[in-house]
Amino acid sequence: ALAPPHAALEAEFLLALRLEGRHEESLARILSLPPRERDDYRVLKFHIYALCDAGRPDDALTLLCSSPQMRLWEGEVLPHKYYLDCLLATGLRELQAGRFAHAEKAFRRMLRYPASLGHGKPLVCNEAIAYYHLGLVAESMGQEAKARALWMVAAAQDQAHAHHWISYRENEFFGGLAARKLDDQEAVRTIAHRLSHGYSGRGSAEMLDIPIQMQVWRRDLA
Repeated sequence: ALAPPHAALEAEFLLALRLEGRHEESLARILSLPPRERDDYRVLKFHIYALCDAGRPDDALTLLCSSPQMRLWEGEVLPHKYYLDCLLATGLRELQAGRFAHAEKAFRRMLRYPASLGHGKPLVCNEAIAYYHLGLVAESMGQEAKARALWMVAAAQDQAHAHHWISYRENEFFGGLAARKLDDQEAVRTIAHRLSHGYSGRGSAEMLDIPIQMQVWRRDLA
């Protein structure tokens, strides 16, 4: 079936609302759309964004995992990033509140994908982000040996040398943070170098901000 004629324009407007931090307005606008337009994947992703940005990552995750549109997403990669983003927001919320068991549960869930996202799962999954944050939970609980073991897993993950998908580049960044926790300066420098020179320059318009994001990650590793 042809996509709703206004979905692409609506997505551009929702992007502007997100950049301005107008999350509640974005949610209200999305819910006012006709169902066929609201369920278009270009609008749906901003619905997920808006829920997560508004402090409702659990609702965002439910929407993400229940929508059949996620099986048809371009490239089959971005749904996995949003899945991780929702769980990251949940885990950080629990970690900051001192609910360590709940935080660990959210971060460990990053390593398992639901059936609705299993099709087209990336060959290089972003697991460093999960192991890095599991290390933070262990550190917060005073379990230094366990924390270091988890950070070693994150820092040692295979990295794609040159790839335009932001989820792969993000994996490198969290591997670098884990290496910094381990005081492995050589690994940190290696990862920072890859983040400076590993962008392949391909991809859709959504990917145009990746070089900028990679510069930010490289700065944060310095």
